[in-house]
Amino acid sequence: MLQCFDQTLRDGLQSIFNVSLDPKGWLQATLPISVGGLGLGTVVDLAPSAFLASAAATVPLQNLLLPRDKIYSDNFRIQVFDGFRTVHGAGICIETRSQKEWNAPFISSSVAKLLDLNQSNFDKARIMAVKSECFQRANIPTIKEPTGLMEEGSLRPDGYTISPWAQGRSLAWDVTFLHTMAERYINLTSQEAGAAALRAADFKNSKYAALAESKIVQPVCIETFGPTDAQTQSFLNELCSRIVEVSGDPSLAHQELCKAILFYFTSKI
Repeated sequence: MLQCFDQTLRDGLQSIFNVSLDPKGWLQATLPISVGGLGLGTVVDLAPSAFLASAAATVPLQNLLLPRDKIYSDNFRIQVFDGFRTVHGAGICIETRSQKEWNAPFISSSVAKLLDLNQSNFDKARIMAVKSECFQRANIPTIKEPTGLMEEGSLRPDGYTISPWAQGRSLAWDVTFLHTMAERYINLTSQEAGAAALRAADFKNSKYAALAESKIVQPVCIETFGPTDAQTQSFLNELCSRIVEVSGDPSLAHQELCKAILFYFTSKI
């Protein structure tokens, strides 16, 4: 059943983003974003760590619920723990409550396996966090979530380019994903495709009006059903063109753009 769930997740990802992932690509997609993956995870691999963390965290409650006149031994928990130690070593105590700590050995082994599968320097260079990879592919240095760009301290875009993007000015971008069928947008989207994205883009242009005096402000607004506003589409086309210009590979531009969109989708929705 767990393997079926993982396969459904993989099929869904490939269908939505119109890509085909080989074993290396899928392995990288399941890794956390912090180590260059998409953060999808696999139920088959993470189920033991999730169970062991949950079991450790609920021990006090179990002690309250179970009869005190008998010694209770959680044999299944011990069995799973022994299996985990056989695969990943004995570096974690069975009383550890943090799933992040339980996941760490598996993630380390997965990263090592991915590096073994990618022997060339070019392939190894692909194993990086996707949050800024599109701009990196176009040889454009960026700063993420910069502070101090505007007097309003709470306002900051998702990032901006260090080098000029156009007209001698850097580009500051801010990403939003909108649910096409959300109650606040349905009256718009039922009449015109992309209407929610257009409204969001107008709002962002107004929000960062002061920043537009020194930077090129770029709203990136994408609806969950796919439509974008014209400003977003033009920007994505230009970004892809710059990636192709540097790499010479149109498919790479499409791949990196899909990964970046997935990253923002999973982190903002």
